[in-house]
Amino acid sequence: SGKHPLINTLLEFSEISHQLGVETILIEPSLLFCILSPSLQSLLLRRNFTLSNESSEPVLTLGILQKDVVILEKKAVQNLLAEIGFHIEIVESPILSWMKLQGFLNSSMFTSHVFLQKDKWVLHLVVFHKRESFLWHAALSPQTDFRTPTEETLLFVEADAAFENFTAVSLGFKDPHLKNVNIPTNPASFLHQIETSRFLECNETIVNSYGKQPISDHPSQHQYPNFSPHEFNQRLIIAIEELKINLDPLLIRFWLFSGTLLGWHRQCDVIPYTSDADFATWAIYGEEIDKLMNDFKQNDHLTTQRN
Repeated sequence: SGKHPLINTLLEFSEISHQLGVETILIEPSLLFCILSPSLQSLLLRRNFTLSNESSEPVLTLGILQKDVVILEKKAVQNLLAEIGFHIEIVESPILSWMKLQGFLNSSMFTSHVFLQKDKWVLHLVVFHKRESFLWHAALSPQTDFRTPTEETLLFVEADAAFENFTAVSLGFKDPHLKNVNIPTNPASFLHQIETSRFLECNETIVNSYGKQPISDHPSQHQYPNFSPHEFNQRLIIAIEELKINLDPLLIRFWLFSGTLLGWHRQCDVIPYTSDADFATWAIYGEEIDKLMNDFKQNDHLTTQRN
């Protein structure tokens, strides 16, 4: 075959994965970027997307869901992979409090990353966990001792990270030989999320400390008495979803700001006595936001005030 040896390694592993019922998803940024249409490439570049200066060769990065990595943890499967020349190395991390223990073979550890090496070529599998409505993956433990690549050549390893939940689509529509190679359904969105994907857990110490403080100076609930706190929070979630519907296709980032951000830091929740929510975005997007303001004003879930 005239393909790069690393691509041949990917195709071989994708074929055996398909036979095993394991779905892997290509998330190597340089390759995902090449797959995009010229217009999406241009949009990403206008949003200051840059590919890592560190070349990941001879490494190719894939994603895999936790439910599928369980199959690769089985000795029989590892022996099968060894028979066709794949050396497998599984990296484990301590179980976290939010994880459902029954989903793991080892109740004290979970698989966070997997490395498959054939000759000098390495496939790096990042394990994604379904968490609430998003996908989460762990950083690579600093004490990890593996003989595959050095950490400097790896992607998706520096910190725990979260991504929008996504499904996979086969690349078979581009080339029949790629029918067992999957990519995220919206690769441009996935690439755009990488820069801001670092995930910080709710700081329960701060939450508990704040909860013990007297709050007599504040009203006990928000200023919409017709809504319970839960209903008010749901309205805020819907508002965020409406903003995302309008801004995500344009790859425009926005974030919690001001008092809303403070509330999330102190309480990991919406401030119970608030009457509004604060969001921010970069001034460079101003003209594009202006064009959307009329749509926002006509949206029942968004009452806007521009400063």
